[in-house]
Amino acid sequence: MPEVVVNYVAVVVAAVASVVLCAIWYGPLLGKVWMKAVGKTKADLDKSKGDMPKMYGITIVGALITAYVLAVFIGWANATTIALAVILAFLVWLGFVVTSTVGSVIWEGRNQQSFLIDVSYSFVQLILMAAIIVAWPAY
Repeated sequence: MPEVVVNYVAVVVAAVASVVLCAIWYGPLLGKVWMKAVGKTKADLDKSKGDMPKMYGITIVGALITAYVLAVFIGWANATTIALAVILAFLVWLGFVVTSTVGSVIWEGRNQQSFLIDVSYSFVQLILMAAIIVAWPAY
C-alpha cells in the first residue's frame, strides 16, 4: 500500500465545513421539507434539545473520520487537482453512500424524499471535503 501523507489541518477544516453545511442543509435550506419527510415536528426537535451536545459530538466525529478517510483515498489515487478529487468524491458517493443507503428505501420503506435529501447532502459534503483537502495539500 502506498504511503500517504495527510494534512490534518485540512481534515479538520473539511470536517468543520461539513458540519456547517449540515446545519445549513437540514436547517434553513431543507429543514422543513426534511422534517415533513421523516415525520418530525418542531416539538419533536425541541424534545431532543438536551441530546444536542451528544448528537453534534457524534456528527463532528463522523465528519472527522469521513474527511480523514477521503484524504487517504485522495492520496492513494494521487488526485492532485480539484477536478480529480471531485471525480473521486463522486465515485465514493455513488459506490458507498448511495448503494449502502438505498436499501433503506427498498427494504425498510423509508421515505424517498428523505433519502434524496440525505444522499444529496452526502454528495455535496464529499465534494466540499475533497475540494478542501486537495486545495490544501500535505507536504
